[in-house]
Amino acid sequence: MYSKVYSAIAYGLSAQLVSIEVDIISSQLPGFSIVGLPDKSVQESKDRVISAIKNSGFDFPRKKIVINLAPADKLKVGAFYDLPIAISILKATNQIDTLIDLDKLIFLGELSLDGTLRATDGVLPISLHLRELGDFDGIVLPYDSANEAAIVKTHNVYGFKHIKDLIEAINSNELNNYKHIYREDEEEQNYQYLFEHIVGQEEMKRACLIGVAGNHNMLFVGSPGAGKTMVAKCIPSILPEMSEDEMIEVTKIYSSAGLLENKSLIKKRPFRSPHHTSSVVSIIGGGRIPRPGELTLAHRGVLFFDELTEFPVSAIEALRQPLEDRCVTISRVNATFKFPANFIFVGAMNPCKCGWYGDAERQCTCSSVEIERHRKKISGPIMDRIDLQVWVRRVPTQTIASSQNNINTKYTSANMLDTVRRVRKMQLERYNKENFTTNSEIPSSKVDKYCKMNDDAKSILLNFMNKNNLSMRSYFKILKVALTINMIENRGEVINKESVLEAIKYRITI
Repeated sequence: MYSKVYSAIAYGLSAQLVSIEVDIISSQLPGFSIVGLPDKSVQESKDRVISAIKNSGFDFPRKKIVINLAPADKLKVGAFYDLPIAISILKATNQIDTLIDLDKLIFLGELSLDGTLRATDGVLPISLHLRELGDFDGIVLPYDSANEAAIVKTHNVYGFKHIKDLIEAINSNELNNYKHIYREDEEEQNYQYLFEHIVGQEEMKRACLIGVAGNHNMLFVGSPGAGKTMVAKCIPSILPEMSEDEMIEVTKIYSSAGLLENKSLIKKRPFRSPHHTSSVVSIIGGGRIPRPGELTLAHRGVLFFDELTEFPVSAIEALRQPLEDRCVTISRVNATFKFPANFIFVGAMNPCKCGWYGDAERQCTCSSVEIERHRKKISGPIMDRIDLQVWVRRVPTQTIASSQNNINTKYTSANMLDTVRRVRKMQLERYNKENFTTNSEIPSSKVDKYCKMNDDAKSILLNFMNKNNLSMRSYFKILKVALTINMIENRGEVINKESVLEAIKYRITI
């Protein structure tokens, strides 16, 4: 007795169709084997499927059962093959009798021993892949995962809580009674940190406004207690809304990583802040079958490295290619995985080991050798890739005490967000025929087209470059920041000297 149903495998951020074939052989001793490069979690499906079928009131054949997961050269990982394996067995033993064409459906889901279907990770990439294939009518999966799959509206989504309900619906041709319609998640809570709660630090707030408006990377260098971390935590409050395509893109990443946390669609831009003890693999991504790391989880949002110099040098240097190419490429023997990593990088660090170098009130206790060793943890190529570099001074205690009840209305999160929205809209309209959307993404080949300066601005920038012996990458970074400043201040298409002078101010030497 032979049967076949279809499932899928989540592979990185993409998916691939998998056929579940079963052959029940009467002439051999009873047994149950799974072939097709299954990992341990798939091998354990045998015991879950046997118990789920029996405890749901169906007959399990006491014969030789061979399950083949094709294609056989792709490693199968995860427990969501339980449901298609069970369906294929029930179909082969004629316990499913229906007019529904099961070959037009994708099955996936983990089974409990009593036949209950459990939520599954990586549903959205599979649902998106189903849309690309166009050969299938729908997807059958656990009820708790149905809303995520239903984000893609090109095919039907059927959600079930128990395999017994599924079989009854199939046999009675009432599958449409379980069709799931996408429902909006509840609105998320307001932001905990707002810029109006920060006393002073106007230059740092201004840098955040410029950085978010143009999608520029930022670095804050200053003494402990200067407010670097607090300001960085305020940045999510001025991040612009994501488009629907961006929401789906980010949700797909979190679905693959198993981090959706009962959400169906991520609507807010991510803010990731890994601890400095995180491994390089957890930051970059990887594994036997590579999964997204912190760089990819921050896609379309912010990646914040607090205490930047405490991270391993290898982790910091691993940022070079993602900061430039806005993607992470991970190579394995059998495949190469490419994960998106288009984020705003924000770093915060002390100027020396003790933290007090350059402080107006406390004296640094580090030797010149210790200061040099501390700063060399951030290499020149990494500094080259950071657009806005701000030296942060501590706000005097008396200023904080006298300003507790006075909110600076210029740099409130609401006002800054309005500016960011306006400038981002200008960039979308300006680059609507390009494959980039923000100023920081302008490739070097398009700089002359989009970053035109007047003669005064050009003279100032060239003199600064020659005096400080900066690289061409730094030249382009300054130019793009100046373009963003021009847009914020509505100074027209041509970059003027005021914008260039302000952009130069954000290039410090640590």
